Amino acid sequence: MHPRERLLGTLEERHILRDLAVRNALASVDLESFLPPELRPLAYANAPIPFDVASCGVLLPSPPVLAALLQLLELTPALCVGIVGAAGGYAAALVAHAVPNGRVSVAEADPGLREATREHLRTQGLADRVGVADDLEGGPFDRVLVLDPGQRPARDVGPRLSDLGFAVSLARSPDGPEFRKRIRSGGEDLELSVTEMPAGSGADPQAAGLWARILLRDELASHAWQGRTVGHHDAHFREAVEETFAGGPLDPGRHALSPVQWAARGAFHVAYILQSLGDLEDAADLYERSLRLFPTAEGHTFLGWVHSFEGDVDRAIAECRRAIAVDPTFGNPYNDIGAYLIDLQRPDEAVPWLQKALEAERYCCYFYAHTNLGRAYLLTGREQLARRHFEEALKVNPAYEPAKEMLKRVDRGTAYFA
Repeated sequence: MHPRERLLGTLEERHILRDLAVRNALASVDLESFLPPELRPLAYANAPIPFDVASCGVLLPSPPVLAALLQLLELTPALCVGIVGAAGGYAAALVAHAVPNGRVSVAEADPGLREATREHLRTQGLADRVGVADDLEGGPFDRVLVLDPGQRPARDVGPRLSDLGFAVSLARSPDGPEFRKRIRSGGEDLELSVTEMPAGSGADPQAAGLWARILLRDELASHAWQGRTVGHHDAHFREAVEETFAGGPLDPGRHALSPVQWAARGAFHVAYILQSLGDLEDAADLYERSLRLFPTAEGHTFLGWVHSFEGDVDRAIAECRRAIAVDPTFGNPYNDIGAYLIDLQRPDEAVPWLQKALEAERYCCYFYAHTNLGRAYLLTGREQLARRHFEEALKVNPAYEPAKEMLKRVDRGTAYFA
């Protein structure tokens, strides 16, 4: 899993983290100490994460987005800063580190989260510098960071700002998620959408569009944690995850899941989103964190899938073997081992694994195993067996194009190459 220093190095390399005070705060304040022990495996994941086991819907932004928000605040040592939404107190500790001569006030409406935030800040020695209440206390504020617009939208914070003070938040426009800054000037508010790199001048010109992608990633991941289905992308990812976990230990339709099990399932869901977006390193990291929370055959199998995309078939097969050890009833890893062996030009070794996939009691996609068996038999010259399995695949899923194409090749007598 990614350690803190590696993550910070990545943010710097991508020109996301450029402000020294923010960098020092992120390097000095330990996120793990703000998380309950059950969720500490999620610390420093490059994605939004929950910070409370009772509710996976209350989230801390991903490190890139949190770094951007803090840099947009333009923090200097003596500012008076308000924070709307506790986020476990971690963001308040970061701000307090960056404004050593200033004051920080946190508004958290939920009594349980409010008390937990106070306790976290006490253990960090920040109780005298960071106030926590159900509303912002003190002010006027030079800066306000809105982490939870549902408690107090940024537009309502304007009267709490000093002249030329401003509030920073995430918001959504018709074009997608964006950073937003609301500036107080002469008793009026001016709202700006921030579309450039929030780190300021000197950003990498090749990073055009980077923030739109990062914000969209965060939005999709947040919806996964919160169980929200807002658009067709959310629906696609949710259905794939539900299908994968059906009948297994993390199927909420069959078992009452503990908070840690919900977190493991959520981390898997986010990992699958990142994998689908092509962010393989971050996806592998989230699958590993899911496995740390609660080991599943699904997590090992999909981690192996990522390794195969990275070109490391040996590691992919090793993860599938771990998956089988965790749950031998799950069909996916048998099929995947067979597919990897075919790719390695070892079709005879692939056949028994694919047969086990067809025998597995918990497997949503038997047509994959039938198609791969057909491929293996074609490579070994057994065309009639190959034909039978392609036909079986199409009985299960008549729309599966690879099986259709393979069957056409058999009918045409076309040479087949894996």
